[in-house]
Amino acid sequence: MRIHRATGCAYLAIYIFLMIQMVPRLWTFQVELPARTVLHLALGMSIGAILIIKIAIVRFFKHLELSLVPLLGTGLLIATFLLLGVSVPVGLREAQLASRAGLGSELRVEDRARVERLNCRLAHRPQSSRPSKGCVLAGGCC
Repeated sequence: MRIHRATGCAYLAIYIFLMIQMVPRLWTFQVELPARTVLHLALGMSIGAILIIKIAIVRFFKHLELSLVPLLGTGLLIATFLLLGVSVPVGLREAQLASRAGLGSELRVEDRARVERLNCRLAHRPQSSRPSKGCVLAGGCC
């Protein structure tokens, strides 16, 4: 029983950590969310709801524990495996392709500096040759 409680606490800690990491990423999408992201979001939210209900039953509604907690645990298991099945293969494939191409992270200092130089060149072009929209500079150019 103690092992089950310890793994449950670890699961909850990992879930909270991942939520803190993932929720701000929602605002990086500009127009609408892709279908895989919507499925990932729905599964993540359902895991959170199941966790809240399961913890509430175990802590406050002991009379429901025998009938509902095993069902909720099974629901957590299924939702977790579905979430991993949606996310992990795509992430592993992207990492493999990036390592094979020698790209690494898109947030490397060299890449950000290169993009800033390109934006500066674009900002210093004559007005007639600039694109109509889409180029917004964040700060001091060159």
